Amino acid sequence: MKKINLKNKLSQLRDKQASADELLQQVKQILQEDDKKDQAIYQEIKEGTSRPDKNFFKPELMEIENIFHISQIKQLCIVYRLRFLNSRYFKDDLPYEAIIKIKKLQKQHHTTLKGFKILAPAKAFKLRNADDPLLFVPIGKGYYYLIHKWGNDLSVWRKLLVWPYRGIQYMAVFVFLLSVIFVALVPSRFTNGELTPPKFLLFAFIMFQWFGGLTLFFMIKKGKSFSHMVWKSPYLNA
Repeated sequence: MKKINLKNKLSQLRDKQASADELLQQVKQILQEDDKKDQAIYQEIKEGTSRPDKNFFKPELMEIENIFHISQIKQLCIVYRLRFLNSRYFKDDLPYEAIIKIKKLQKQHHTTLKGFKILAPAKAFKLRNADDPLLFVPIGKGYYYLIHKWGNDLSVWRKLLVWPYRGIQYMAVFVFLLSVIFVALVPSRFTNGELTPPKFLLFAFIMFQWFGGLTLFFMIKKGKSFSHMVWKSPYLNA
């Protein structure tokens, strides 16, 4: 007796219920509907026309590790000099994994998510090559739900490199330390003999003024501001 080919039997059952043209049309319609959902989500993220302060979620289905308050997001932005902006300012490509997660959330919670925001370095909103973007939606009263993270992790040196930009007091300390190091490295022949403590402090104060003026000129010329002032700014020269 011949063995039974399950695929052939399944094909026979399928062919009894619908013709090839009908089946192809049904599949095509399903794919078109799914593609429309993808396009709607992508358009909402890229255009960001609606700006609600909350989205509907079923609390029992939410993952607590993805819930963050705006104060925590702000602190992270200041420490690492990041931006937290409406998704329409984001200029890099959005990974399809993010679309899949959004569709999954919308199906689970029976809702349509709006008001997307992205946390990323400033260059990610004007240039390509984003580092470690995070996609959020608001859930009300200052809380946001993390949907997806992609890209490369931030460099371990970023926190140190952007430390002076946290505020004017941090910049002052940085300029003073830079002045002290500079004076300490200057050969004695340029300081008219050995540097005594009073003499060292005098030169350090002079260099502090010089470096401070140079830093102020640079920040004004480049339109730079401190991190706590620009973490929600959509402008590049900030």
